[in-house]
Amino acid sequence: MKTMVKTRGPRRCTRAEFCRVGVDFDPNLGYWLSCMSCRRSWSPTIRPGGRNPKGYWKCPFGCNHP
Repeated sequence: MKTMVKTRGPRRCTRAEFCRVGVDFDPNLGYWLSCMSCRRSWSPTIRPGGRNPKGYWKCPFGCNHP
């Protein structure tokens, strides 16, 4: 039986934290994230109060999450 490991997202918006989950982030380009596997980019829709949506760091194409 395979146990699914839950991956915790970045705690801070730093390049090191995003690299840990397979995402590239360049603060000079605004709030665009890029998958390190497929190189596609996305920009999460910020929730009211300036909070990130749940799972915002996950590649929309499923590369960095099960």
